[in-house]
Amino acid sequence: TYAIDSYRHAEQAGPDPLAAWACTSLSCWAYVAGHAERAVEAAERGLGHAPQDSPIAARLNARAAQGYALQGNKAMSDERMSTARRICERLPGQSPSRFSTESKALTAGKVAQAAASCHVRLADYAAAERQAREGLAVAAWSPGSSDLTRLNLAVALTHLGTPDEAIQHGRQALAEPRFLSSLIPRSRELYTALKARYPDEPFTREFREQYRQLASHASTN
Repeated sequence: TYAIDSYRHAEQAGPDPLAAWACTSLSCWAYVAGHAERAVEAAERGLGHAPQDSPIAARLNARAAQGYALQGNKAMSDERMSTARRICERLPGQSPSRFSTESKALTAGKVAQAAASCHVRLADYAAAERQAREGLAVAAWSPGSSDLTRLNLAVALTHLGTPDEAIQHGRQALAEPRFLSSLIPRSRELYTALKARYPDEPFTREFREQYRQLASHASTN
């Protein structure tokens, strides 16, 4: 609701990149809810407001890539992600942003985080691991989204046969949970992967309990 209100106010105020920033939130929550077409539509709409070669243009292309990945459209997801990376390469060290300025490193990190989620959706786990590790470089600036990236990394590592490190990242992501509506489905995905590959291991049962406590906390608050 706040994202819709933000977009409408910015749209009425005239040409303003704030409308583009509002669209990142619209696209994000559509993606979390599993509405791929809405995620793509919101990102594409935001690109109509975004200045060229700006942090928000890079982020919106990455959001569109996520929506396409959720549809299973690898070609379009790769195309949008490539555009996001090219924009990042052209950015100066600091760019005007929603809150004063944004560093090139932060923008590139956010794009890497989105790329990791795309690769997980498309079952390209080796690429997901690489991008997730790159995305974790911005954990100090963006702890909430880094929690999600840790879960994407954990899913990738589970499928790649490295469960010990996967569990470490999974536990760390849920230690001080933020963005519960996003963390819960990613945690469920990690538990499903662990259960499929390591059904009898103690760490699978332990993570199930941690995940269930998180889901229970969310349902009662």
